[in-house]
Amino acid sequence: MRVAEWRLFESDAVQSGRAGRNLYEALQEKIDAARELYSKSFFETCKSMVDYLHVELVRSLCDENVEVLGGKYPGPLV
Repeated sequence: MRVAEWRLFESDAVQSGRAGRNLYEALQEKIDAARELYSKSFFETCKSMVDYLHVELVRSLCDENVEVLGGKYPGPLV
């Protein structure tokens, strides 16, 4: 849900991040907070959980191109 909210309410940052191929930097604070929450909510109880947050970032914000997140993106949580 957070990714959809960013797409709606942070559209300028999303567009500039896509254009500059540094989407992680454009939304770093929000992405990092979501990663922390996702990790605590799901990975602490299920170590085999898929990183659906990463999947949704790539699918929804990067149009299936992980390189749009940029070189500073730390990658999937698992």
